Amino acid sequence: MEQKMDSVEKAQRDVFFSGFGEQYHPEIAKLAKREDGRYAIEHKENLGRITAAHDLEFGVKAGQVFYNGQRVTLTDNTTNQGVSQWFPAPSKITKTEGQQLLWDTEVPRAVQKTYVEFNDQAAKPEEKRIEHTVWLQLDFKHKTKHDNFRVVESPDFNMAEKLGDFVFKPQLRMPSDMGKAIETMKKGGEIEIAAQDGLPKVFISANPSRGTFHIRDEEGTLLKHDQFRTEAAKQADQARKEGQNQGHVDNPGQTPMHRYNRNPREMSPGRSSGRHQ
Repeated sequence: MEQKMDSVEKAQRDVFFSGFGEQYHPEIAKLAKREDGRYAIEHKENLGRITAAHDLEFGVKAGQVFYNGQRVTLTDNTTNQGVSQWFPAPSKITKTEGQQLLWDTEVPRAVQKTYVEFNDQAAKPEEKRIEHTVWLQLDFKHKTKHDNFRVVESPDFNMAEKLGDFVFKPQLRMPSDMGKAIETMKKGGEIEIAAQDGLPKVFISANPSRGTFHIRDEEGTLLKHDQFRTEAAKQADQARKEGQNQGHVDNPGQTPMHRYNRNPREMSPGRSSGRHQ
């Protein structure tokens, strides 16, 4: 009996931390009395012209209840067109994160997640717990064999430092404002930057695949970054490009094999490689 209660409590906890609160706890508890199989609890939200439907799936076996994950579907009420994705429980995608990941199929939103793994073979206790932070985006051009959009992972990047490359950083003067903006973008949201110094009002969101941000106007059109970059950032970019042209900086995404293919004697001042002798 205690084991059955543990499984119910765990399923309730999983749903709670997925952003649905305790509203479905009674229904989850009743599942323990159902026959073995799969069951769903439906949750809907009205997001203006968009309706978000969350099908929370549970498995029941021998009186134990397991939370399998959620299928999120966003439907445009004006066109009746929708987009859907299955998020398994181990992904730990919350209700809001699922909505954000599906919100824009042309310029996909991204959410930051930190996953924890345990290495029982580690010699030191502090090395047993391993945290891995990644950004997740959906690739709306490719699907898996299970009819889900492919999930793309990108490495973490320093958002506060990157914001310093843009002239709209002064609008985030207080550390609390900067922190709120970053947390909003980590959850897949956009932040609004008011018009300033002849520049239009814009909306920015994380673009982790390039380690920077999407910048869009009020119509949703993507804008080029140059007009928003500080002079210092522009000069740094120019210096980097000049270094690449001179072969002093490796091209992004390329393996710097030239470092290892050169004759060691070429690296020593005052010596000839013998190549032109």
